[in-house]
Amino acid sequence: MIFSNGVIISLSVGNLESLADACHEHSQNLTWNSLNLSGLNLAAIEGSKLAWLLQFSPKLCKLVLDNCNLSGTIIKDLLKECELNKVILKSGILKLKGNDLSDIDGVSLSKLVNVMDFSFFNWSDYSLSVGNLESLADACHENGHKLTWKHLNLSGLHLAAIKRSKLACLLQFSLELQELDLVDCGLSGTIIRDLLKECEVNKVVLKPDMLDLTRE
Repeated sequence: MIFSNGVIISLSVGNLESLADACHEHSQNLTWNSLNLSGLNLAAIEGSKLAWLLQFSPKLCKLVLDNCNLSGTIIKDLLKECELNKVILKSGILKLKGNDLSDIDGVSLSKLVNVMDFSFFNWSDYSLSVGNLESLADACHENGHKLTWKHLNLSGLHLAAIKRSKLACLLQFSLELQELDLVDCGLSGTIIRDLLKECEVNKVVLKPDMLDLTRE
């Protein structure tokens, strides 16, 4: 466990859970600004425990959870618990690289994207699939949820069978998106043509050089 002042303390998952329980039971606030739990195996932790840590850490700006064996279900439960307790997560508070979030639902993913810390959102960093992409598009379409990412890297994800409307929907609800990397995604000229047509129908204005389709 690494604190914002660089001090490293060897604590276990059990210590973390005990701390969360104590904060929850006694309404004890914690004063740390950043907390690095990267590499700690949190595969068995309850999402509510992590949510309690966030709830009682009002000054926390960064929680690093890289390579912690977290699942999409744990993160979904974390977000649900935060919502139940009216905990508003700061933009960019969570770092989650190296976790397999592939079992997350579209609605939870749409919420998660806006509280994650990244400069480029690399789809593969979270073991996300084409199905996750389609679920995310559906959630945005149904709930009108806007996504705040500026750079999205889908390179290497096989999108040959994806519906053009799904990609167009993602673009429609990604108002700040500047670059979409679609290199080596198995896309044909027909798919791209249909994508552009779908964007035109939905009055989605693409930024210049927004779509990256070939590696220079």
